[in-house]
Amino acid sequence: MKKTIAILGIIVLLLGVFVGCHGIPESKQLIIVNDTDSAIEYISIRVNPVDEDARLLAPNALGDKTIAAGERMAFQICPYCVEVRIEIENSASVEATKHFSFDYLVGGVNQDITVTFSIEITEGEITLEGSNATETEID
Repeated sequence: MKKTIAILGIIVLLLGVFVGCHGIPESKQLIIVNDTDSAIEYISIRVNPVDEDARLLAPNALGDKTIAAGERMAFQICPYCVEVRIEIENSASVEATKHFSFDYLVGGVNQDITVTFSIEITEGEITLEGSNATETEID
């Protein structure tokens, strides 16, 4: 009898864990849009997860790929980040950097973050959309 109660207790505990975790995002999609006439050749993405040290996804998140003019590419970042730093440079040596924070769920939905890289006059510009992404000040 004690064995049956223990097994039932474990089953209830496991069901609670699995049902309680349903809908919690495992990652956040970050979509980079190239709104310039030149290919993006370099992207640095640094994330600051909650209660952890900053992590660099890769020195160049693109590896040996590029994002052609007018194209987009998706990356996965941790959904529970305190801050993200993104740096983008294209083949014309135009670059931009932005620090931002976001909400991992908005209205109970895991929204994508769209990062658009464009050129204003001669300077690179990064605009953010989705998931309440908001530019943050650098300390």
